[in-house]
Amino acid sequence: RCQRSFWPWKKDYAREIKENVEGMLARQAYLIPFSDEIYDSHVLGKPVSHLNSRSKVSKAYKKVAVRLLREKRAMEGR
Repeated sequence: RCQRSFWPWKKDYAREIKENVEGMLARQAYLIPFSDEIYDSHVLGKPVSHLNSRSKVSKAYKKVAVRLLREKRAMEGR
């Protein structure tokens, strides 16, 4: 299983990393919540959405996918 906190002394390190990545790449980054389901999906060789489509992490991945598809369609002029 994954450790819940990589840097236990930092409260909101995920947002800090997100902001740094966005600054370096000049592009929006997305946060996916921590979940053991991600680890489980890798072990089982299945997408996390197939393990539990109603979980927070599955919904977060779907939200990212929908946004990326919208961006792609907008770039293609659809």
